Amino acid sequence: YAVFFFSGLKFLENFSPWKFTIFTFVIIFYPVYEGYSSIALKQGLGIIFMILSIFLVKKIYSFKSLFLILASIMSHYVFLLFYFVLYISKFFSTKILTYLFVFCVLGYIFKLNGILFYYVIEYFEPLHQSMYHETWLRINPEVKYSFVAFSFFPLLLFQNIKFRTYASKNFLFKMLYKFHLLYCAIIFLFFSEFYYINRFLVLSWIFYPFYLLIFLNITKFNFKI
Repeated sequence: YAVFFFSGLKFLENFSPWKFTIFTFVIIFYPVYEGYSSIALKQGLGIIFMILSIFLVKKIYSFKSLFLILASIMSHYVFLLFYFVLYISKFFSTKILTYLFVFCVLGYIFKLNGILFYYVIEYFEPLHQSMYHETWLRINPEVKYSFVAFSFFPLLLFQNIKFRTYASKNFLFKMLYKFHLLYCAIIFLFFSEFYYINRFLVLSWIFYPFYLLIFLNITKFNFKI
């Protein structure tokens, strides 16, 4: 993954459409010729393409980002949900998404969302009749308070006036912040008892260094500290 990532960064320094197309198609079909990945598609590679599709193109969902989006989805199907939520979150205000996020988290803590999880299981179970279906359908009814606390990190930063002002002006940050609220709300609402719930939530946690860097810049904290 590191080789692919840094090769892509180096490659983009000398950008040309035909080289970019060849490189992307080689990566897209990686799960096929790698062998193991053709059975268990890997989330880590998808995260790399996800980051590239957001930070290395001028506009997400543009033609240039399309190849990276496809590569991300073909690496792991969870990125279908990621890009869908990222797209629809722009139609909602930050205030509404904040209320929805808090409501869904409280539902998760008080175990009010469990019934929705079983509807999801009933829907997907026929699609996973394989040697891995028992692993995929593992259930853990225990509330993961550490996941809840960690998911509140951007919301806590948002209480800072400078941070909130910056969020309203910067399109990319505002898009990612709104995505975080809606995505976490959906995961806590529909996948509340899924054993690997953290594997879903990590797609929103992965941007935390970005949020923290912005917070340090606008509040003028000492970087040595």
